[in-house]
Amino acid sequence: MSFSIRNKLLSAFALLLVLMTANSHELANSCLAKTNNASHYLRDINISGNNILKTSTQIAVAAEQHSVTVKEVNQNIVIISLDAETPLNKSRGISLAVGRSNDLTSNMGQMISQFQVL
Repeated sequence: MSFSIRNKLLSAFALLLVLMTANSHELANSCLAKTNNASHYLRDINISGNNILKTSTQIAVAAEQHSVTVKEVNQNIVIISLDAETPLNKSRGISLAVGRSNDLTSNMGQMISQFQVL
């Protein structure tokens, strides 16, 4: 092989290496840019996940507080209901006493009408 052919082959090989290196460099830069984009997306997803977790925790706490409040309201309703029964029972007793008093008054009226002075 002659010296000029050998030089031409070496030059072609060197050019091929330069092109491959440049192409690898561009490919590495492209991969790096895509990795950076993926890193940003993952950070945004992580932030969103943390926000969802905080919101879920707040909802769970609010649900627990709501449950406690509902129990307290139910207990208060029971107390009010029991307190309302006491006057109702007393008014029933008064009503029965008034009914007996009316009966006694009626009986007394009948006795008075039958009473004769001698």
